[in-house]
Order: sequence, then C-alpha cells, then structure tokens
Amino acid sequence: MKYLTLVRHASAVHDSSYRDIERPLREKGLGKVKFIAEQCNERGYRPDLLVSSPAARAFETAALYAEESGCGITRDSILLDENLYMPSPGDILDCARGLDNAFSDVFIFSHNNGISWAAQEFCGDRSILMPTGSVVRIQFNIDLWRDVIFGQGRKVDFLP
Repeated sequence: MKYLTLVRHASAVHDSSYRDIERPLREKGLGKVKFIAEQCNERGYRPDLLVSSPAARAFETAALYAEESGCGITRDSILLDENLYMPSPGDILDCARGLDNAFSDVFIFSHNNGISWAAQEFCGDRSILMPTGSVVRIQFNIDLWRDVIFGQGRKVDFLP
C-alpha cells in the first residue's frame, strides 16, 4: 500500500517586485500551513518523504509543514523536483512513479492547475478542486511506485 498526499502551496504574496518563482507565503498562508499540519497529525498522517516544487511558496509550505507536524523530516531533506513548478498532471505522475519504494507515505507540494488535475486523474474524480493550502490524500493498492497509474487511486481525505 502506498499513500500520496498532494498539497497545493499556501497563499502567497501577489507583489510584482518578486519573480513568480520567488513569491513567499503571506501571513494567511503561514497560518494555513499550521492548520494543515495540525489536521494531518490528528488524522495520523506521518509522511516519510516530502517532495516540493522549487518555488519559494511551495518549498516554504513544505518546510513549515515539516516543522509544525513534527514528522521528523528536516528542511534539508525535502526533495526538490523542478518539474513540480507549474506542472502538468503527467509531471506529477512521473514524480510519483520515480519515488524510491522505501517510502510508503509521500507528500508532494506543488501548484495549480496541475495539482488539481493530477488529483482528479489519480482518483477519477473531476469534482476535486484544490484551493491554496488544500490537501488531497490518495491511497494506491500497490507495492511499487512505478505502478502508480491514473484512475487507480482512492481519495482518502480532502482538506480544503
């Protein structure tokens, strides 16, 4: 059994003095990450790997999640995947398929529209729309990450 939790980065500043990839989280976004960590902890979600887009707002969401959740993952051990910045659903699928099988509970921090579309494709559920700071937890009845395919995931939880 493998669990993939998709997290759309929390709310970021919309300031034209930043390049898009450099936009940091807003105060509201910081509070949302703390809420996400609390909710995931209450549900017993304990990731063994965090993978993030290199964009500041996604990485900051992942790093703050790691700190607030107490999951034991350090900021320095968060994997960065360039393909998670403004991804297609296929980019997220490729990321999942490339994961080390030693990990069974992985959180991916990325961006819309790709992350919402990927969640829809994984679960076969077009109603999934992910606002900033939302989480979709998906269960796959597989042993190897390379066997992840669209349509075979089961949505376990959604935190809007």
